[in-house]
Amino acid sequence: MNGWNLDAMQEEMNTLKKSRTWELLSRIDGQNLIGYRWIYKAKYNSDITINWYKARFVLKGCAQTYGLDYEEIFSPIAKCLV
Repeated sequence: MNGWNLDAMQEEMNTLKKSRTWELLSRIDGQNLIGYRWIYKAKYNSDITINWYKARFVLKGCAQTYGLDYEEIFSPIAKCLV
């Protein structure tokens, strides 16, 4: 993993914490866990030089079952990846 990935990942996690998008809880027995992925992108200037790096933390929410894993739908930025 490149060093810029770690910086971009830390920036994404800090942004999520500041916006209170999620909170870390202990696992309850019998409860399914949601998988996740990191998506990386390089953002370019108009002259094709790299401007900055972006990392996005994405939950695989499509693996959940309504009524079993969740009761409400709320997803401000998450995308479902198959």
